Amino acid sequence: MSTTTPAISKSDLLAKVDHGYVASRAVVDALPPERFDEQLPSGWSLKEVVAHHAAWEGTVPSRIERVLHGDGVDPKWEGSVDDFNRRAAADVKDMSVADVLARWTAAHAKVVEILRSFEGRDVPKLATDIVEWNTSGHYPDHFADLDASIKTAKDLAMAVNAGWINFRLALMSLGTAGLDATTSTGWTYKALAQHVAGWEDLAAKRLSGLRETGEFAPSGVTTDAFNAEMAQRASARAGVEVLADLDATHTKLVAEIERLTPEQIRANDGWAIAVIAGDSYGHYAEHHTELFAAVPTRPAQLLERMREGWRPFRRALSRVGLRPLSNKTTAGWTGKALLSHLAFWLEALVDMLPERLAGRRGPIRNNQAENDREIAAADARPAHDVVKRLDDAYRKVVETVSALPPDEDVHFFAIAGLAVRSLAATPSGWSFRDMCAHVANWMQVATNELEAGKFGRWSAETIQAENDRAVEAHRLVGPEAMLDELDTSHRRLREAIVASGDGTPDLKVGDVIGFYTYLHWEEHLHEDLGVTL
Repeated sequence: MSTTTPAISKSDLLAKVDHGYVASRAVVDALPPERFDEQLPSGWSLKEVVAHHAAWEGTVPSRIERVLHGDGVDPKWEGSVDDFNRRAAADVKDMSVADVLARWTAAHAKVVEILRSFEGRDVPKLATDIVEWNTSGHYPDHFADLDASIKTAKDLAMAVNAGWINFRLALMSLGTAGLDATTSTGWTYKALAQHVAGWEDLAAKRLSGLRETGEFAPSGVTTDAFNAEMAQRASARAGVEVLADLDATHTKLVAEIERLTPEQIRANDGWAIAVIAGDSYGHYAEHHTELFAAVPTRPAQLLERMREGWRPFRRALSRVGLRPLSNKTTAGWTGKALLSHLAFWLEALVDMLPERLAGRRGPIRNNQAENDREIAAADARPAHDVVKRLDDAYRKVVETVSALPPDEDVHFFAIAGLAVRSLAATPSGWSFRDMCAHVANWMQVATNELEAGKFGRWSAETIQAENDRAVEAHRLVGPEAMLDELDTSHRRLREAIVASGDGTPDLKVGDVIGFYTYLHWEEHLHEDLGVTL
């Protein structure tokens, strides 16, 4: 029998470790501090469970060191397991919940570091066994304790969102092109997002059935067939559509969770908790390693993602101009209020980054109060000053990220703060890339017609077909290239207009210029940016 473990099993083990740890942390990080001192059915408190995990993971480094560089024997624990567990519990009796959680975080980080160091090496199977015994093989022993600590619908919803936030931010950080990249398991990140959306939708329906009929319904699908269906659905949709579906199904699931009574949560041996965990925070954790492998971690990668979101937004703002910024957008606030809001949070991000880079969340701000303050103050500010403040704030973030060591990974807390939602749909349903492709294409059509002196006859059907063709043709075009094409199309059209001669253009030429440029742009400035000219 081989005493070494193949490299592939090390990757699998890391995924298993992440799965159990991330799912467990979603629960313990969501619960209020007072819950940690309550006695669980096992006889332990939640604080003691966390301390227990931290203590056993804390034994891993020295045991691995002896296996790899000593006599090759696992010293295990000298003394009884019960004595070790009692000491671990007693050691944290007077510690705060935050400190106990921090102890587990630190112990786990060292285990993951060791496990990652195994990649590409032949290590004794005993070494990976030690990791597994104290992590992925240990976490399930205490899932019942975690479930028992969940008392209310709010507890469940908080656990779901504790896992959701990092999962959703990680997807956001991939950027437009990143969603179409292939994961380590062979599908795209877009398909992964659709897959999660599909299972959350099923969970919401099952919980609705529990509330309305008391039925503990099965999912009603065959897992492999359903997963294949979700992957197929994703392949036919744009990334922005998939993310919109994911957000909508998540909102529906949380709404269903919040309607559950404590009796429904506990019924049938915690059936609702099992469904929710399996299709939400436990599911995010299952794909944690796969997803986070693609999260940008170096400053240059982060800057690329930031620019991907910033450039189309800033160019659109330039086309709107200053005067319309005093008007209300479709969201109900003025353009100046919107930009002031964005500028403030970019400024706040610079202040928060030192904490985030150190792996700490830092002070929690009152988001609503900050937003209300910016909205109230925006009207008195000149539009020029508001735009300048936004530009200065963005420039400062870029400078801060650019100054980071180029060859060191950035902590995910900082990445989450930097993630720009460039994939979000505009109010009319376009992505910014699709809108740019659409506008650039019609400027190209106008240029070709002006240069040829022949003007097409367009119907609603042919216009729609041309719109669809333009969007599809640019599906794989990156943001920088898309913006370059937009600029080039605009420049070529200006040159064609100048070449058409001085004086008043004939009616047909005037129609082409107007309908394909400023009248067309005005339509999208209103629909997609919510600005009335």
